[in-house]
Order: sequence, then C-alpha cells, then structure tokens
Amino acid sequence: MLTNSQIQEFRTKGFLLGQKILTDEEVDELRQELDRVITDGNDESKPQPVRIVNLSGKPDAPVWQIVNIWEASHAYHRLMKNQTIVEEIAQLMDAEELRVWHDQIQYKPSEVGGVNMWHQDSPYWPILTPKTTQMSAWIALDDANEENGCMSMVEGSHLWGNQINFIHTFGSFENTPEKFEEHDIKISLCAVPKGYVHYHHALTWHGSHANNSNQKRRAIAIHYMTEETVYDETRDHVMKPFVENVAHNEISHLPGQSNLYSQGVDFGTQIIGCYTETFNKVDSTNNVAIRLGKEFKPEGTLVIAEDQTVGRGRHSRTWYSAPGLNILATVILRHWLLKSQIGLPCLIGAVAVADAIRECTGLSTEIKWPNDVQVNGRKVAGLLAELEYDHRRQPFLVLGFGVNVNVESFPIGLRQTATSLQIESGETWCRITLLGAILRWIEKYYFDLKNSQTGPLIERSNQLCSILGRKIEIQTAEKTFSGIAEGIDKDGGLLLLLNQESKNRRKFLIGEVVRTSR
Repeated sequence: MLTNSQIQEFRTKGFLLGQKILTDEEVDELRQELDRVITDGNDESKPQPVRIVNLSGKPDAPVWQIVNIWEASHAYHRLMKNQTIVEEIAQLMDAEELRVWHDQIQYKPSEVGGVNMWHQDSPYWPILTPKTTQMSAWIALDDANEENGCMSMVEGSHLWGNQINFIHTFGSFENTPEKFEEHDIKISLCAVPKGYVHYHHALTWHGSHANNSNQKRRAIAIHYMTEETVYDETRDHVMKPFVENVAHNEISHLPGQSNLYSQGVDFGTQIIGCYTETFNKVDSTNNVAIRLGKEFKPEGTLVIAEDQTVGRGRHSRTWYSAPGLNILATVILRHWLLKSQIGLPCLIGAVAVADAIRECTGLSTEIKWPNDVQVNGRKVAGLLAELEYDHRRQPFLVLGFGVNVNVESFPIGLRQTATSLQIESGETWCRITLLGAILRWIEKYYFDLKNSQTGPLIERSNQLCSILGRKIEIQTAEKTFSGIAEGIDKDGGLLLLLNQESKNRRKFLIGEVVRTSR
C-alpha cells in the first residue's frame, strides 16, 4: 500500500514511481509472450490483440504499440489483475471500483526505437468521460532509462485540463515551451527499473525520446478507469466496436461489489478462468461462449451467469436452475481432437465436477456416462460439450456445466430425479469455492489430454461410473441397444457387452443411457 506522502506526491505531480511488482522470472515470461504474440501476428488460427501499430510512422525507427495483448496472452491478462497495482490505483484515484479500459505494449527496439511525442492519454479516448477519472500503470519489462528512451513527464500538468491542441504545437519532442499560461513547464525524466510500476494520470503531459542505445525498451501500460467513468456513444475510438458489441447483445453484467463471481478472483489456474465474462442473465452460457469463441477470445475463457432463460442439456433438453443459487458456466477449449476422442471433453467435465464436489463437500459422487453427475442416485450436475468453428473456420469446443448447489426444493416433476448439494448435506455452500475447484480439476485433466496422457482420466472415470457391471439400455440415433456396461475405454467411449455367450461387444462414443437394472 502507498503512504500518504506518496499519494500526495502523485496528486501534486500527476505521476509516481511505485514498487517492484514482478520477479525476474515473471518479467522473462512476459517478454517471451510478447515475442510470441508478435510472431503469431499473421497466424489467423491464434487469438490476436486488437491491433499492432507503429506509433512513429517510420519503418526504420518504429515504436511498436500492441493494444489489448491480454486477449492473446494469459500472462498479460493476469498482470491486469495484479493486486498491488489495483490497490494502489484505487488509493491514488480514491476509487471504490476500477475497470480496465485497455492495455498497450510500448516497444522501442534497440538503436532504432523512435520518439513518442508529447501527449495526454485521455483526449485520445473520446468515448470516455469525464477526463479526470482515468489513469495508467506503466510496467517496465526492461530497465527504462535516459539512454533507451524512458518517459518524461510535466509536473502538475494533470491539473491543467485537456490541452492536447496546445501540445500539438510543439513541433518536436525537444521543442518544449518554458511556460503554459501562468504555469512553469517543469519536465521530469522518469527512469523505471525492470519489474517496477510507474503511475501517471491520464491528463499528465508525457512523452519519450528515441532509443539510440543497444538495449531494448519494452513496457506495458494498463489503463484503468474509476466507477465515475461514463461511455459517450456520440464519439469514436478503435475500442468502440467492442463496447457496443456488449450493448448490442443486451446482456447485463453483474454488479462488481455484490457479485459472487468477481473479475478479480484468482481460481489458482493457469488458463481456465483467467479471462472471465460474468452476467446476470443470459439465454445460455454455451451460446455466449460460442459467440465469444467466434470472436477469438482466448482458450480457457470462462462464461458464468446467475440465470439463464434457455439453458439446455443434451438433445436440447431444458436445464432447470433457480436464479442465484447454482453454478452455470461454460469454458472455451481450443485443442484439436481426433474424431474418436469426441467424448473426452464431456468426460473431463463430469469427472472434474464429481471430484470437486467430493473435495469441497465430502459428499459421495458418481457419474452416469456420458454427462451426468449424481449423488445418491439423483442428478446434481450436467455437462454439455459442443463443437463450433470461428470466423476463420478453426474449430473450438465449449464445455458447459450446471451444478445444483443451494436449491432447497425442485418442481414436483423433478424431485425423484434431481437433487442439490444443500438437499443432500443440509448445508449452504460457497459457489465460488466450488467453482474454483471445478476449474482446477478441468484444467488438470485437460492438460493431460493435450499431452496425450489420458490414462488418469479414464481410470478415474471407471472408478466413478455408476453403471458399470449393470444391465443397461443405451439409445443412439440408430436404435436402442441393451447389454452389460463393462467400462470406459481410452477414448471415453462406453464398452457394452451385447451377448455374454458370444462375447460380442460394441463401443459407444455417443448415446444416452435410458434404463439401468441390477
């Protein structure tokens, strides 16, 4: 946390050098991710930032700016939620709520990295108002100093209002007047060590000279806005289509302060849930995830809602859910599957939910192949995996799951077949804790799948499967088959012994168990 003297320094000058927030290992990871995103810039099969542009306009002296690199990198997405940054910006802006406007990489290559002219940030964000409610955290990925083009800032200039037209009269970075109206223009050189954060107000005059050294100067600026910021739809900006896309879909986000599913939650995962979209009410979390997947949202994107109007299970069946009491969620996965592996994603979800419930509540769970989780023979959760294609014709999967958590009673028609964790235990459970456990288990088994190591998943599936050794009927698009359920094989398929005398067996990758008997 910042001291009172640091807060006062920021409010007087309009900028402040913070503390070291990244270890050397974390900086190395971000540098590698930056190189990867630049390399993948022409690969339409990979998630992309909003744009990559040379701010200097000079091919031989570029200043690379990458907008919203977090959309292409989980490491940068985690950085946006850094607890130190968020807490200190809240102190500096006296804010109760913060939102991320966008981020931008500022990359000056060695020897040829050009000048970034004097400017203010907020005048370039015309769709945000008022101009006094935004500020930036600038994190150095290299030592930024006078030799490689660190920033310079004008003390107190954030108090002078929007003066971008006056600043544009300077002509060059070095041609700075001595006064603005009655104010002295006092320039401070702002060196920032690698891994440190530097804060500046969105109205503070700043710029940077060329990098003539043999050192790179890489940094990321993350722009935050307080709860007082309002969207002005009459103006234009490169981010406007993204803002209007949310409005167009008429989906209301959950309130930040009262939301059980806060954007700031750390689920303890590497990719699953690192980018989260939260909603009050949607038609279906799978539908929203499909839309986001087609917009190239990153792998692991999580969609969660308090209520859904047309939630569905397999074969388009309706999924009943009482608003605000359950977990309704979907994750986006982008792993290529063989045709024979189409049953594995749903199995991953079922085993993950079953193990998470056991971990958090102690209740004994079973799975009913292929997509139900049961407690005491009644359904407590369901899964639905769907294959879709994005606008580049690249396949992706959405894995949706609904868990009955704190429901006290069900409609009469469901009471014999459905249950909840509260009904089974007599206790109320924290949904965010359970969701975190589910996501960690999904990620564990999903990483195993990506590494072609599905043995633990299949072994666990067979341990949890409630129908093994029982006579069942399984319905497919062709017909209904009956036999003894023998096990789940390496592809997630159910092995059915059709005739005990002839040992005739059949493997089912898809189908529905419609009847069981001892």
